[in-house]
Amino acid sequence: PEVKEIFARVGTAEIATDAMPPSISDGYIMLKPRADWPDPSKSKAELMEDIEKAAEEVPGSNYELSQPIQLRFNELISGIRSDVGVKIFGDDLDTLLQVAGQVQAVLQNVPGAADVKTEQVSGLPMLTVGLNRAAMARYGVSVADVQDLIEIAVGGKEAGVLFEGDRRFDIVVRLPEELRTDIEALRALPIPLPPANDEGRTVRATWGTAPASQIRYVPLSSIANLTVSPGPNQISRENGKRRIVVSANVRDRDLGSFVTDAQRQVAEKVKLPEGYWIGWGGQFEQLVSATQRLGIVVPIALALIFLLLFMSFGSVGDALLVFSGVPAVREGALTRLRPVLMTALVASLGFVPMALATGAGAEVQRPLATVVIGGIISSTILTLLVLPALYVLFRRESEKAEPLPNATSEAAST
Repeated sequence: PEVKEIFARVGTAEIATDAMPPSISDGYIMLKPRADWPDPSKSKAELMEDIEKAAEEVPGSNYELSQPIQLRFNELISGIRSDVGVKIFGDDLDTLLQVAGQVQAVLQNVPGAADVKTEQVSGLPMLTVGLNRAAMARYGVSVADVQDLIEIAVGGKEAGVLFEGDRRFDIVVRLPEELRTDIEALRALPIPLPPANDEGRTVRATWGTAPASQIRYVPLSSIANLTVSPGPNQISRENGKRRIVVSANVRDRDLGSFVTDAQRQVAEKVKLPEGYWIGWGGQFEQLVSATQRLGIVVPIALALIFLLLFMSFGSVGDALLVFSGVPAVREGALTRLRPVLMTALVASLGFVPMALATGAGAEVQRPLATVVIGGIISSTILTLLVLPALYVLFRRESEKAEPLPNATSEAAST
């Protein structure tokens, strides 16, 4: 009852920047205004659970729930459409699928995991043509001739060009759809034989007197074995190595602690064969790289700021205190109280609507507003209360020692 409409987009845009393959269909669920919901207080997590239950009733569906923009950015940045991706590397697809099943079972039991699924790499029906080379040699048929005939019958081959004004269309010859999908019809596909004495199961065309009617034929089943069996749906590689991905989204938990817990459980419960290894990707990969960059940039920036303060004051103690953001104890705190409070209140109150938003885009606005408001409040308390106290504590001895030169000069004059 909360859903307004649903539509799907199949295929990709005609640009190279779209990371989705043409086989992916994006389904968009448009929601009604919250006031029109039967329960306006229903959370997003509860709504997504209801959508997941409805989607599970569709047989053969393979889906994941995400935001449209977030989905594209995850795919473009890390090649994985989910928050966390466990990359399993190896050579054999069957072994990769077996290990991926174990990893998926472990991730499903980690608190906060949602939409856990394994990348589909098998299940595509494949037509396999096994040639009987002994029979082909008996009939005098070459491998290339059989392959060309099967290619034309199933895949099609260009036979000409159709001109319609200034537009051109390729003419492709192939079997009709009902015959291409009928394995018995393909087994009966006639294979032309070179001129020779009649033998075996060859069949001579009996219609007409044209030279083509005198060609002898043999069914494809006489020289090949045709089977339809599941084959690889896709083979993904990274750095030249085959891989399969087990992806998961994280809900009601921070990404860092989830990955830490998942890594520990996977290391304990999943035994990897020799020559196989596991890597972690998705948004977590970007979190790690951003943390590493900040670990280098932030200390350098703080060191430069301290260096400038030391060059200005000529004292390490004063530079450290000012570096901490101290205004100047009583006079500074009283003088800067009103400006600091006005600046902090204006900024924090301006973000309150974003922090309380529930409409479209609130998932992006709320975390940003919460961080900004919390930072402003904590910095205000630190600037007006904590740091002045630290200044008094560490500068008390120097203030007591300041009258000593005056007392010495008075004694000398006496």
